[in-house]
Amino acid sequence: MNMVPFKDEKDLDARLAAYKGSVNNDYMNRRRYVEELEDLRYFDDGDLYIGTKKNDRWHVTYYLKEQKPLDLDEALVTEIVGRRPDTSAAEAVGFRLYKMRLRFRLKEGLGEISPRVATLDDGDFVARGIAAFDPVSGNHQSADEIQRDVREGRVIGIPEAGFLQYSVSPTEQTIEHLYVEPSCRGRGLALELVKHYVAACIEKKRATVWTDAEGGAAGLYEKAGFRKDGFHSAVMVYAPELK
Repeated sequence: MNMVPFKDEKDLDARLAAYKGSVNNDYMNRRRYVEELEDLRYFDDGDLYIGTKKNDRWHVTYYLKEQKPLDLDEALVTEIVGRRPDTSAAEAVGFRLYKMRLRFRLKEGLGEISPRVATLDDGDFVARGIAAFDPVSGNHQSADEIQRDVREGRVIGIPEAGFLQYSVSPTEQTIEHLYVEPSCRGRGLALELVKHYVAACIEKKRATVWTDAEGGAAGLYEKAGFRKDGFHSAVMVYAPELK
Protein backbone atom coordinates (compact mmCIF):
# COMPACT_ATOMS: atom_id res chain seq x y z
CA MET A 1 0.00 0.00 0.00
CA ASN A 2 1.63 3.20 -1.14
CA MET A 3 0.21 6.01 1.01
CA VAL A 4 1.52 9.32 -0.28
CA PRO A 5 1.29 12.91 1.02
CA PHE A 6 -0.88 15.60 -0.51
CA LYS A 7 1.00 18.35 -2.31
CA ASP A 8 -1.20 21.08 -0.81
CA GLU A 9 -4.82 21.98 -0.08
CA LYS A 10 -5.61 22.22 -3.78
CA ASP A 11 -4.44 18.63 -4.24
CA LEU A 12 -6.65 17.55 -1.32
CA ASP A 13 -9.68 19.35 -2.72
CA ALA A 14 -9.13 17.91 -6.19
CA ARG A 15 -9.04 14.34 -4.80
CA LEU A 16 -12.19 14.91 -2.78
CA ALA A 17 -13.98 16.45 -5.77
CA ALA A 18 -13.09 13.44 -7.92
CA TYR A 19 -14.88 11.19 -5.44
CA LYS A 20 -17.98 13.31 -4.93
CA GLY A 21 -21.00 11.02 -4.75
CA SER A 22 -18.97 7.94 -3.83
CA VAL A 23 -19.86 5.62 -0.96
CA ASN A 24 -17.95 7.14 1.94
CA ASN A 25 -17.75 7.69 5.68
CA ASP A 26 -16.67 11.33 5.40
CA TYR A 27 -18.52 13.31 8.07
CA MET A 28 -17.46 16.78 6.93
CA ASN A 29 -13.80 15.92 7.52
CA ARG A 30 -12.19 18.64 5.42
CA ARG A 31 -11.44 20.96 8.35
CA ARG A 32 -9.69 18.12 10.18
CA TYR A 33 -7.84 17.16 6.99
CA VAL A 34 -6.47 20.68 6.62
CA GLU A 35 -5.36 20.74 10.27
CA GLU A 36 -3.54 17.42 9.81
CA LEU A 37 -2.35 18.01 6.23
CA GLU A 38 1.34 17.64 7.06
CA ASP A 39 0.79 14.13 8.46
CA LEU A 40 -2.06 13.12 6.16
CA ARG A 41 -1.56 10.45 3.49
CA TYR A 42 -3.77 8.94 0.80
CA PHE A 43 -4.07 5.88 -1.42
CA ASP A 44 -5.97 6.21 -4.72
CA ASP A 45 -6.58 3.15 -6.86
CA GLY A 46 -10.15 3.59 -8.02
CA ASP A 47 -11.10 3.88 -4.37
CA LEU A 48 -9.69 6.64 -2.17
CA TYR A 49 -8.42 6.13 1.38
CA ILE A 50 -7.24 9.12 3.43
CA GLY A 51 -5.68 8.83 6.87
CA THR A 52 -2.81 8.92 9.31
CA LYS A 53 -0.73 6.10 10.79
CA LYS A 54 -0.90 5.35 14.51
CA ASN A 55 0.29 2.22 16.31
CA ASP A 56 1.25 0.55 13.03
CA ARG A 57 -2.31 0.94 11.69
CA TRP A 58 -3.69 3.39 9.17
CA HIS A 59 -6.76 5.16 10.56
CA VAL A 60 -8.62 6.02 7.38
CA THR A 61 -11.69 7.53 5.82
CA TYR A 62 -12.81 5.78 2.64
CA TYR A 63 -14.39 6.98 -0.62
CA LEU A 64 -15.45 3.95 -2.65
CA LYS A 65 -16.18 4.19 -6.38
CA GLU A 66 -15.07 0.83 -7.73
CA GLN A 67 -15.33 -0.95 -4.36
CA LYS A 68 -12.31 -3.15 -5.05
CA PRO A 69 -11.53 -5.85 -2.47
CA LEU A 70 -8.50 -4.80 -0.44
CA ASP A 71 -5.31 -6.81 -0.87
CA LEU A 72 -2.83 -5.05 1.38
CA ASP A 73 0.00 -5.90 3.74
CA GLU A 74 -0.93 -3.22 6.27
CA ALA A 75 -3.76 -2.91 8.80
CA LEU A 76 -6.50 -0.30 8.41
CA VAL A 77 -9.05 1.06 10.89
CA THR A 78 -12.16 3.06 9.98
CA GLU A 79 -15.39 4.11 11.70
CA ILE A 80 -18.95 4.28 10.41
CA VAL A 81 -21.26 6.53 12.42
CA GLY A 82 -25.05 6.71 12.40
CA ARG A 83 -28.21 5.65 14.15
CA ARG A 84 -27.92 2.37 12.27
CA PRO A 85 -24.43 2.30 10.74
CA ASP A 86 -24.40 0.57 7.34
CA THR A 87 -21.24 -1.52 7.25
CA SER A 88 -22.02 -3.40 4.02
CA ALA A 89 -19.75 -1.39 1.69
CA ALA A 90 -16.81 -1.59 4.11
CA GLU A 91 -17.35 -5.32 4.57
CA ALA A 92 -17.50 -5.80 0.79
CA VAL A 93 -13.95 -4.46 0.40
CA GLY A 94 -12.56 -6.49 3.32
CA PHE A 95 -13.22 -4.67 6.59
CA ARG A 96 -14.61 -6.57 9.57
CA LEU A 97 -16.47 -5.29 12.63
CA TYR A 98 -14.16 -4.83 15.61
CA LYS A 99 -16.51 -3.23 18.13
CA MET A 100 -19.53 -0.97 18.50
CA ARG A 101 -19.45 2.30 20.39
CA LEU A 102 -22.25 4.50 21.74
CA ARG A 103 -22.48 8.27 21.90
CA PHE A 104 -23.74 10.07 24.99
CA ARG A 105 -24.75 13.73 25.12
CA LEU A 106 -24.94 15.91 28.20
CA LYS A 107 -28.62 16.51 29.01
CA GLU A 108 -28.63 17.35 32.71
CA GLY A 109 -26.05 19.35 34.64
CA LEU A 110 -25.29 16.87 37.40
CA GLY A 111 -21.81 18.21 37.98
CA GLU A 112 -19.99 18.89 41.20
CA ILE A 113 -16.79 20.84 41.77
CA SER A 114 -14.04 18.76 43.38
CA PRO A 115 -11.33 20.61 45.33
CA ARG A 116 -8.90 17.80 44.43
CA VAL A 117 -9.26 18.22 40.67
CA ALA A 118 -7.19 20.80 38.82
CA THR A 119 -5.71 21.46 35.39
CA LEU A 120 -2.79 19.07 34.85
CA ASP A 121 0.52 20.02 33.28
CA ASP A 122 2.18 16.59 33.42
CA GLY A 123 2.28 15.53 29.77
CA ASP A 124 4.28 12.40 30.56
CA PHE A 125 1.58 11.12 32.93
CA VAL A 126 -1.09 11.81 30.32
CA ALA A 127 0.95 10.01 27.64
CA ARG A 128 1.36 6.94 29.86
CA GLY A 129 -2.37 6.86 30.52
CA ILE A 130 -3.32 7.19 26.86
CA ALA A 131 -0.91 4.34 26.00
CA ALA A 132 -3.10 2.04 28.12
CA PHE A 133 -6.15 2.50 25.87
CA ASP A 134 -7.26 0.06 23.17
CA PRO A 135 -4.51 0.14 20.49
CA VAL A 136 -7.06 -0.27 17.69
CA SER A 137 -9.96 2.04 18.56
CA GLY A 138 -8.32 4.34 21.10
CA ASN A 139 -7.43 7.93 20.22
CA HIS A 140 -3.65 7.55 20.49
CA GLN A 141 -2.27 11.04 20.11
CA SER A 142 1.24 12.08 19.29
CA ALA A 143 3.47 13.68 21.92
CA ASP A 144 2.93 17.06 20.25
CA GLU A 145 -0.86 16.66 20.35
CA ILE A 146 -0.78 15.74 24.03
CA GLN A 147 1.45 18.70 24.90
CA ARG A 148 -0.88 21.00 22.94
CA ASP A 149 -3.90 19.88 24.98
CA VAL A 150 -1.92 20.26 28.21
CA ARG A 151 -0.88 23.80 27.23
CA GLU A 152 -4.46 24.71 26.32
CA GLY A 153 -5.79 23.45 29.66
CA ARG A 154 -7.79 20.60 28.17
CA VAL A 155 -6.60 18.04 30.74
CA ILE A 156 -7.95 18.00 34.28
CA GLY A 157 -7.20 15.50 37.01
CA ILE A 158 -5.37 14.52 40.16
CA PRO A 159 -1.59 14.09 39.75
CA GLU A 160 -0.49 10.46 39.38
CA ALA A 161 -4.06 9.27 40.06
CA GLY A 162 -6.19 10.01 37.02
CA PHE A 163 -7.19 12.52 34.37
CA LEU A 164 -9.89 13.56 31.93
CA GLN A 165 -8.85 14.98 28.57
CA TYR A 166 -11.30 16.77 26.28
CA SER A 167 -11.40 18.56 22.96
CA VAL A 168 -13.36 21.61 21.83
CA SER A 169 -14.47 22.27 18.25
CA PRO A 170 -16.47 25.22 16.90
CA THR A 171 -19.74 23.32 17.52
CA GLU A 172 -19.16 20.92 20.43
CA GLN A 173 -16.80 19.50 23.00
CA THR A 174 -15.98 15.86 23.57
CA ILE A 175 -14.36 13.81 26.32
CA GLU A 176 -11.44 12.12 24.59
CA HIS A 177 -9.90 10.14 27.46
CA LEU A 178 -10.92 9.25 30.99
CA TYR A 179 -8.13 7.41 32.79
CA VAL A 180 -7.54 6.26 36.37
CA GLU A 181 -4.38 4.54 37.54
CA PRO A 182 -5.02 0.84 38.36
CA SER A 183 -3.94 1.36 41.97
CA CYS A 184 -6.53 4.14 42.38
CA ARG A 185 -9.54 2.40 40.87
CA GLY A 186 -12.63 1.46 42.84
CA ARG A 187 -12.67 4.74 44.80
CA GLY A 188 -15.08 6.76 42.65
CA LEU A 189 -12.32 8.86 41.09
CA ALA A 190 -13.61 8.49 37.52
CA LEU A 191 -17.04 9.81 38.47
CA GLU A 192 -15.42 12.61 40.46
CA LEU A 193 -13.48 13.67 37.37
CA VAL A 194 -16.53 13.58 35.09
CA LYS A 195 -18.71 15.52 37.55
CA HIS A 196 -16.00 18.17 37.95
CA TYR A 197 -15.73 18.43 34.17
CA VAL A 198 -19.50 18.95 33.88
CA ALA A 199 -19.47 21.58 36.61
CA ALA A 200 -16.34 23.51 35.60
CA CYS A 201 -15.34 22.86 31.98
CA ILE A 202 -18.42 22.99 29.76
CA GLU A 203 -18.01 25.69 27.11
CA LYS A 204 -20.42 24.53 24.40
CA LYS A 205 -24.14 23.76 24.35
CA ARG A 206 -23.27 20.39 22.85
CA ALA A 207 -21.08 18.13 25.01
CA THR A 208 -20.57 14.48 24.08
CA VAL A 209 -18.59 11.35 24.85
CA TRP A 210 -18.17 8.01 23.05
CA THR A 211 -17.85 4.77 24.99
CA ASP A 212 -17.75 1.06 24.15
CA ALA A 213 -21.16 -0.56 23.84
CA GLU A 214 -19.92 -3.54 25.85
CA GLY A 215 -18.02 -1.52 28.45
CA GLY A 216 -19.07 -0.48 31.92
CA ALA A 217 -18.66 3.29 31.55
CA ALA A 218 -22.23 4.05 30.44
CA GLY A 219 -23.63 4.12 33.97
CA LEU A 220 -20.82 6.39 35.12
CA TYR A 221 -21.58 9.01 32.46
CA GLU A 222 -25.31 8.78 33.15
CA LYS A 223 -24.67 9.66 36.82
CA ALA A 224 -23.11 12.92 35.60
CA GLY A 225 -26.06 13.80 33.35
CA PHE A 226 -25.10 12.23 30.02
CA ARG A 227 -27.72 10.28 28.06
CA LYS A 228 -27.56 8.04 24.98
CA ASP A 229 -28.46 10.05 21.89
CA GLY A 230 -29.09 7.12 19.55
CA PHE A 231 -25.87 7.36 17.55
CA HIS A 232 -23.54 4.39 17.16
CA SER A 233 -20.05 3.98 15.75
CA ALA A 234 -19.03 0.75 14.08
CA VAL A 235 -15.25 0.40 14.41
CA MET A 236 -14.10 -1.61 11.41
CA VAL A 237 -10.69 -3.19 10.84
CA TYR A 238 -8.88 -4.60 7.85
CA ALA A 239 -6.06 -6.95 8.80
CA PRO A 240 -3.82 -8.73 6.28
CA GLU A 241 -4.11 -12.01 8.20
CA LEU A 242 -7.89 -11.99 7.59
CA LYS A 243 -7.55 -11.90 3.80
